[in-house]
Amino acid sequence: MVDIVDNVADFDEAEASLVDLGMQGEVSRTARAAKAEVWRDRMKLSENAEYVVFIPGAFDVLLRAPNGTVVTKKSKFHVSYVAKVPSQRNRYGDPCYCTCHNGLTKDPCLLHQVWMDDQARLRAAGSKEASVYTPKPQYAITIGRVSYFHKVPREYTRRDGSKGTAFDLERCREVDPIVDRENCDCPNCAQGLERVFGDRKYIQMGEGYRGSFVDIERQVGSVCATCGGEIRTKLFICPKCKKEGRMTVLMDPMRAVGMSEQDRESFWKTPRRCSCGYFGKPLEVIKCRNQCGAPKRRSIYDVAVPIRKQPSAGGGNFSTLVLAPSPVIAIAELNLPEEFKKTLVPHDFNAMFTMTVQEQSDLLGVQPGRGPSIPTGGPVDDEGGTSDEDIPF
Repeated sequence: MVDIVDNVADFDEAEASLVDLGMQGEVSRTARAAKAEVWRDRMKLSENAEYVVFIPGAFDVLLRAPNGTVVTKKSKFHVSYVAKVPSQRNRYGDPCYCTCHNGLTKDPCLLHQVWMDDQARLRAAGSKEASVYTPKPQYAITIGRVSYFHKVPREYTRRDGSKGTAFDLERCREVDPIVDRENCDCPNCAQGLERVFGDRKYIQMGEGYRGSFVDIERQVGSVCATCGGEIRTKLFICPKCKKEGRMTVLMDPMRAVGMSEQDRESFWKTPRRCSCGYFGKPLEVIKCRNQCGAPKRRSIYDVAVPIRKQPSAGGGNFSTLVLAPSPVIAIAELNLPEEFKKTLVPHDFNAMFTMTVQEQSDLLGVQPGRGPSIPTGGPVDDEGGTSDEDIPF
């Protein structure tokens, strides 16, 4: 399996160059603001469908090549590796972020040292279980919520005991630009609370939600961006052979005798091996049913899509991300307010999801560079106990 991680090497260079205390203070304030966005801007999906637009980002990821070298590529997701450790504040544990790119680019960070020591302990004891400190990949992508919202006041207590007022955005039940306060179903409209359009958030995903996102992207892409016709697959070919001037067919949907429908449907996202030695996802050759001459899959970034979470058929806390039956709408047809459009930029995930060695140390309860790095009492393992959206990310 290919490991994918974020390239956060730039932060090491920046940290090493902070010789001016004033600059250190400014970076500290910036870091605190970014960490606040982790909790403030994360969208909690519900079973009620909501239209959102996905905001493209140019996130660096690192791939370890077969020869051992590391190459940088771009991804639509920001990827972090995170383990959870015990906390009195959070019954699921607090997130501890890997800072060594899952071991790809430098010596193991403190989290990975703890993980490797725990794995060694388990193996020495004859156990085949995976360490609960194993950093797991988590993905993030910025979205814009295409709805009206009310600024609802909320009172809070400051550290000095004084009272303050903050405002939370609460989704409006009405969809019209102008609402009759005497004839509406929204209590916030009836009270005359300030109303604004749009809300910039991000979605945090584990492997399950990420797979669902990719499936939704495929559904959206079943329409031709050129003419609106239906996109169909002609062939799946080897990308390496094509680059070298050869045409090696890995699968022809019209001649896939003996292949199950499920295998045909998932062929596009399943790594395949070619006789040339290539192993990876196949390259798709498409056609438009309208024969428009310029077939192209519609991009998920060109539309507003109705999404919601769907509880797992097996029950429990698990759920998945699904496309609701409402129609997909082209962004060009929405006539979004200019002020809202200006907010549709990616989050600075690198600043949001990073940690200093001291922060890792405080969470793990160990001192860096001091003997066996196994804390007393293991963290809570979330396997089977929670779902992607419940992870405190």
